[in-house]
Amino acid sequence: MFAQTIRFRLTSALALILLGAATLVMALLPSRVYREQVDALHERILGAAVVAAHDLGPVVSDPQRFDAASVRRIVESIQEVRGVVEVDFSPLEGESLFFDFEPAADPLLQEGLTPPAEWVTGVSPDGSSYQVYFPVRVDGEARVFLRILASMAEVEQYVAGQQRQILGGVLSLAMILLATTWGLGHVVTRPLRRISETAEEIATGEVGLRANEAWGGEVGALARSFNHMVSRLESAQSAALSASRHLERILANVPAGIVLLDHDLEIVFLNEAVIADPVRRALAPGRTPRQILGGANAAAADSIHEMLVRCLETGSDTEAEVRLRVEGGCRSVVVRATRLDDVASEPRVLICALDVSGLRETEEALRDTESELRQAQKMEAVGRLAGGVAHDFNNLLTVIAGQAHFAELELDDAHPAFESVEEIREAAERASRLTRQLLAFSRRQVLAPKRLEVNEVIGGISRLLERLLGEDIRLDLQLADGLPGVEADPGQLEQVLMNLTVNARDAMPAGGHIRIRTGTGPTVEGTATVRISVEDDGVGMDEQTQALIFEPFFTTKEVGSGTGLGLSTVYGIIQQSGGEISVRSAPDEGATFHVDLPAVQPQEPRRPSPPLPTAHPAGGVDRPALQILLVEDEPMVRSLILRQLTRLGHRVSAAEDPRVALERLASGQVSPDLLLTDVVMPGMSGVEFSQVVRETMPGLPVLFMTGYAEQELIRVGLDREKVRLLTKPFTYEQLAEAIDEVLARPAGPQSPLDRPRAAADPARRPVAQAQRKL
Repeated sequence: MFAQTIRFRLTSALALILLGAATLVMALLPSRVYREQVDALHERILGAAVVAAHDLGPVVSDPQRFDAASVRRIVESIQEVRGVVEVDFSPLEGESLFFDFEPAADPLLQEGLTPPAEWVTGVSPDGSSYQVYFPVRVDGEARVFLRILASMAEVEQYVAGQQRQILGGVLSLAMILLATTWGLGHVVTRPLRRISETAEEIATGEVGLRANEAWGGEVGALARSFNHMVSRLESAQSAALSASRHLERILANVPAGIVLLDHDLEIVFLNEAVIADPVRRALAPGRTPRQILGGANAAAADSIHEMLVRCLETGSDTEAEVRLRVEGGCRSVVVRATRLDDVASEPRVLICALDVSGLRETEEALRDTESELRQAQKMEAVGRLAGGVAHDFNNLLTVIAGQAHFAELELDDAHPAFESVEEIREAAERASRLTRQLLAFSRRQVLAPKRLEVNEVIGGISRLLERLLGEDIRLDLQLADGLPGVEADPGQLEQVLMNLTVNARDAMPAGGHIRIRTGTGPTVEGTATVRISVEDDGVGMDEQTQALIFEPFFTTKEVGSGTGLGLSTVYGIIQQSGGEISVRSAPDEGATFHVDLPAVQPQEPRRPSPPLPTAHPAGGVDRPALQILLVEDEPMVRSLILRQLTRLGHRVSAAEDPRVALERLASGQVSPDLLLTDVVMPGMSGVEFSQVVRETMPGLPVLFMTGYAEQELIRVGLDREKVRLLTKPFTYEQLAEAIDEVLARPAGPQSPLDRPRAAADPARRPVAQAQRKL
């Protein structure tokens, strides 16, 4: 097309040039030929007139010789001249000889209205004839004149013939030139036509074609430039195609829904995140979001439509979060709309929809976790306070209970103060139980877990529970058979059962029914559990109360009717035992507490331990006197234990801290058979002190005592499962039993308290080194 246009323009331009030249020739050439023919006619007639005038001169000079026949012959000779049509011989005055001629009517003679004294020539006004007025002179004076009239038809015919010849030549030349130009244009534009055809084929998608660069000159340069342009176009198309494929892959895999709408809010494009079904996705273009969402999400569809209209009208980005009903439930979706302005078309709207259901669930879980964390932090703070208070209380209660016991031994039953001392000792025991509750709810008490059967524990405490409940409440035990064992502190598990049962009793002021069930619980992280359930028919609890029942010091009872530590103690014991506790309740529907404890595999039966060489004072059995090194930083507790050990018949060396004890050991003042030490002391813990001592005295029996919580024992490195630990407050009998148990245990070099001994330096003295550290 491009080459044909060039050829057409080239031929048209040449045709216009030829047409202009022909027009110019046709305009100028006829006038010239006309003048030449008129001049030739003028010369012929004028020559004939001169000859005739010469012949007429003698005839006109002598009137007597005037012969009309002679004049006629002369006139006829003039008429023989080509083109002459009329000859008249007229005197200067009078009528003409041959024709009726009026000089006044002749435009050539109008000025003088007389025959001319000189010859006059000219074309008639109508252009049909050529006239010559020639005077005949006699003796220099004009006597008559000849009027010769020649026809212009021959001249006009000649001029017309010449015009036809010129026009034919011009047309022939034009045809030849046009044909030549057309052919030449075909040859000249052939390379351009080839390039144009190649461009048309490339436009249809055949980008691999190239123009022929073999032509020389400008056409070859044009072909090379064209091929370079096509190569760049092919590269750009390949890059665009690759980018398009990448974009399609990105849009197909992006988790957010992408929807493109036209100015009528009809769908132009959407990705798989919006509709996963290919058939429905193919049918979606041309429809609106309202139609896609359907009737189940009419409210959400209306909200999205209003947002899109607002975005299209204002041009500002809009965002909204909607709830959409889908298969399997509801989803929270954040929809953001952006207007896309295009100069070449109407504005469009781009929608980005992101499913934030997981985010909202995560936020909810984070809020719950934060609440639990605050609860844990609060429990931790209260627990630290309880641990510190319990330590001081345990020391005081040890002294109070111990001194009360000694007072009972000194007094007779009939003594007036005996009953008061007994009440003091009982009050100390109740205070000790309160301390254990403080440590239990904060999960800081020192437990003594062992494998046990929950049915046996419940059966053993059932009579006590019945006495606690009273006659108006019936206790029903539903214990499943074949349950696996659990590992827990039996005393603490009994405390859990008692607290839950008392809590159920208090929820039924008018009496009722309490059921204790056992069975298998849910599997937690692959571990089976044993479930203990305590159910009642009481007043029940609402959700707000259930959220607070395990809080320390929270109670629904009247002031003075409870400490608020019962359920929090249960919670602490269960958590510290590795279990979980939950509650299910509603107002006026009673309450059910579920305790789930991890099940343990049955153990092989152990060989019976050798009999302990116990010799309780009450039994009157003699026991060997031991040299005991006592280390206790609290003076009153140290004084009490010293008195207890002395009463047991032992020799005691009491030290207020590890430094004094190490000095006595280094100086040889004492060679103990047993080390009785507090765990937490200033300067050096009891564990570190015992390790230093056992480096020089391997196998020395060690009995630890403490009033601190288990976390503090772990901090100082005491593994209570591998050593004998006496928790404060303890009684006189418990101290004697603990000493007998430590002495009965084998204590070789492989004891947990023994550290690797250095054999390189025989002069090494650990006790002295420890003294220097202190």
